[in-house]
Amino acid sequence: MYWASSSSSSIMPLWRRALKRGGQATLVLGGGYCGFSAGLYAYDRDHFGSWLRLQKTAVLASRMLSTYAWHLHFKQFATEEDREEHFHQCHLRHAPELRDLCYSNGGLYIKVGQILGLMDHILPYEYVESLAGCFDACPPSSNEDVETVFLEELGKRPEEIFESFEREPLASASFAQVHKATLPSGQVVAVKVQHRPLQRTVQSEIEGVDFLLKIVRAIEPAFGFDWLAKKIRE
Repeated sequence: MYWASSSSSSIMPLWRRALKRGGQATLVLGGGYCGFSAGLYAYDRDHFGSWLRLQKTAVLASRMLSTYAWHLHFKQFATEEDREEHFHQCHLRHAPELRDLCYSNGGLYIKVGQILGLMDHILPYEYVESLAGCFDACPPSSNEDVETVFLEELGKRPEEIFESFEREPLASASFAQVHKATLPSGQVVAVKVQHRPLQRTVQSEIEGVDFLLKIVRAIEPAFGFDWLAKKIRE
């Protein structure tokens, strides 16, 4: 009885120390995260938005990775039909989540959804069908953003450059939108205007997505999407 009591009394402080150190580490990491986010928000809100989009992507990527890794390596299936049904349910659950992430993040992520939506020779049909909606999910930039792009890039408003400039875009894509304009010579032209936040953040967002894909590949080699970042840059 004395030995058991002595052993428990020696173990308890170890648990307390481990919990204390874990709590301290959590506070340090949490404080660092909050400090970094607050500083980025104050310094550069465009890149702060990019940072938030990357976090949302990382959260969904980790959930999808854990689900598929479990089914690939650990879950036991009674038959091949049972295996296919389980993966079918996984696809049905995660494909709309990936589509909604592309919608909410916009910009570069719409482009990612469009690229993946064409990969019917690689991806399960559940993903291809769900991501097909990304081809119609490119909201236009506001008039204020369009004018800001002109002022930042050319130092003039559109009406100071063109004889006429239609503020309503003819079409909007993932990276830019197209406006109809008339030159002082009378020639009618199409003007491509990049969505404003993407002007400053597109490169960092591509690098962020590329980084996440490399992590996924390192954890689970079966998910080899290294080509995706190269495709986005094209």
